[in-house]
Amino acid sequence: MPGDAPRMIITDQDPTMTKAISEVLPQTFHRYCSWHILNKFSEKIDPGKYTRYYDEFQDCIWNSKNGDEFDARWTTIVESSGLSDNGWLQTMYDIRSSWVPAYVNHIFSAGMSSSQRAESGHAFYKRFVSKENTLSDFMIQFYRAVTRQRHMELIEDHVDINEKPNFDSPFEMADQMARVYTHECFKEFYEQLSQCCSYRFELSHENDMCMVYIALRKKMENPKGREIIYTKDSGFVSCSCKKFETARIPCRHIVAFLIFILHVDRLPDQYILKRWTKSAKGETVLDDAGVDNR
Repeated sequence: MPGDAPRMIITDQDPTMTKAISEVLPQTFHRYCSWHILNKFSEKIDPGKYTRYYDEFQDCIWNSKNGDEFDARWTTIVESSGLSDNGWLQTMYDIRSSWVPAYVNHIFSAGMSSSQRAESGHAFYKRFVSKENTLSDFMIQFYRAVTRQRHMELIEDHVDINEKPNFDSPFEMADQMARVYTHECFKEFYEQLSQCCSYRFELSHENDMCMVYIALRKKMENPKGREIIYTKDSGFVSCSCKKFETARIPCRHIVAFLIFILHVDRLPDQYILKRWTKSAKGETVLDDAGVDNR
């Protein structure tokens, strides 16, 4: 977004970066890299307890529906594991609003939760340049790296424009989005669409402004429900899983609601982010605030 601060930056817990981002980009949400934090569990807690409780911590971190559920589950695991006096775990809990998905998934992050995308970029360039390069050698090698990157991007663009994804779906929405999304984004959308038949909906309550449903997985005992809110004036559907908010690709719950409750055959434009489409490079599109939201 040229001229505008990014909505989110993901880094490790480097204090210098934390201070710099808060001062230079005060409106940008600074998220800590989940991968770096999870990778430290084996170092920071007793090996025996790590082996026994790490999966529970993982499930708590990634599958808690909201902050209250995360807090309750985290506290239960810490107490049952005898790790209440672990200072590092307490610190991670204190800064949970900066890295735990249940606390940060309301902010757009293009579906990322770690800084590994940047680190993979570093690894790519290290294949071409090194500290042994002279300045002239560095410039030549860097140019080769950029040329290679652009060539790979052109290949992907060619595939997106000229080749149709392979899929088998009875829904018109699949055909529509196969023409609209890039191949990579269509794969993610198709995964959500493929799961939509697994859900049923129960009306929870209704008022003049909205209807609230609970999305429940079929053929599952005591399923965890997702809250679906249908706003009557705008016709917009939101889900408590926050996938759409964080990745701007509608989740399986929203897709199922659109198809089976609202009887919508085609995905409405309000759920299609320009940056995920084949035509993203064609023009600049501004949102209601005048921000380039591709």
